[in-house]
Amino acid sequence: MTKWASGKILEHPSIKKYIAERKTESMADANATEVVPQKTLSNAADTQESKDYAEEKEDQDEQIINAFQVLNDVTSPGELDFTNPSYILENMNKFEDWIEK
Repeated sequence: MTKWASGKILEHPSIKKYIAERKTESMADANATEVVPQKTLSNAADTQESKDYAEEKEDQDEQIINAFQVLNDVTSPGELDFTNPSYILENMNKFEDWIEK
């Protein structure tokens, strides 16, 4: 019954037209080529790697800002001494222990 119904549906002229349009669109998309601009002095440094780095850089910057926001939220003004990395790590460990409780 299902096979008969799907055969009837697929034989309908509007469905055939729709399928043909989708096939031509997909073939046009597959045959399309990406136009690469010529390298000039102004865009010579634009590579795929530099674009990927820029995207990752935004994520890293956001993580750094969030980390400092957490430090700011859990400490009093002037409490942190950023010249001593072990002190910062110690405070972060204390904060993580506090969160786990």
